[in-house]
Amino acid sequence: EILRPRFKDPRIQFAIACGAIGCGAFRSEAYEGAIIDQQLDDQTRTFINDVRLNTFDPTTKTATLSPLFNWSFKDFGKDQGEVLLFISKYLPQAVAQSIRENPKAWKIKYNQYDLTLNKQKG
Repeated sequence: EILRPRFKDPRIQFAIACGAIGCGAFRSEAYEGAIIDQQLDDQTRTFINDVRLNTFDPTTKTATLSPLFNWSFKDFGKDQGEVLLFISKYLPQAVAQSIRENPKAWKIKYNQYDLTLNKQKG
């Protein structure tokens, strides 16, 4: 309720780790002002490409996403197409291109949130 409205940067979602697998990995370093953009990009890329949390099938044009994208939908865009376009910036080129060519052709499904303790570091 404080960080998201104040910074208005959807990448903050991936920096705030709660300790569960569903939150994504902790960073092994502190966030620092001089390199915060690079750190947030890296954390976002790590979260989006974690197959425990998100998968992308260009054949069926189906994105199965973390429920975090559903709970904080408006942080990422005004509709599903914009959410997918945000995500595409952090995906491998082939999948990103498929999404960018026609985001509305893609279907979004949501995973179950995994509350298992996350012992992995980013």
